[in-house]
Amino acid sequence: MVASIVAKKGFKTILCEEHDTVGRPCHCTGKLSIHAFREFNLPRDSILNSVKAAKLYSPGGVELDVKKDNVDSYIIDRELFDSRLSDFACCCGADLFLRTRVYDV
Repeated sequence: MVASIVAKKGFKTILCEEHDTVGRPCHCTGKLSIHAFREFNLPRDSILNSVKAAKLYSPGGVELDVKKDNVDSYIIDRELFDSRLSDFACCCGADLFLRTRVYDV
């Protein structure tokens, strides 16, 4: 998201991805707030499910049930989400470098 914003403002912007493909190897799914999607116009095709409730477990074994009346967040397909953000940044003028690691800035 930051790369898109910076590139749109006309700054030279690069994205560095250490792998051959953005989003791979496949990571776990992600969870983002509904507000993030609204505020930043994030790609909705990456949404797998909506969340209104959760069961949380502490390391000590305590369980906590959390329930809301409305959707609070979304579970996303990280591979698709990361790919869409990268594509959008490139469309905004960012340059993508695959198989590239950054060690210092």
